[in-house]
Amino acid sequence: MIGERIRVRRVILRLSQRELADAVGVSTNTIGSWERGDTSPRIHRLPILAKALGCTVLSLIDSSGDAGWMVAG
Repeated sequence: MIGERIRVRRVILRLSQRELADAVGVSTNTIGSWERGDTSPRIHRLPILAKALGCTVLSLIDSSGDAGWMVAG
């Protein structure tokens, strides 16, 4: 689930939900909703989210686990 991958990556980077929300341009409630799986990020937010988390869009959306945590760049 994308929400779990967002949460795990955020925790690994020691970012608060507020810090991630500020970097992505959304509210902390939105980050929480994504992490819980209540909603998913809209497609136009994925590149911004991936950049803030230092990973690729593919690593956020690929549920097969094959993408791993590839570093963006």
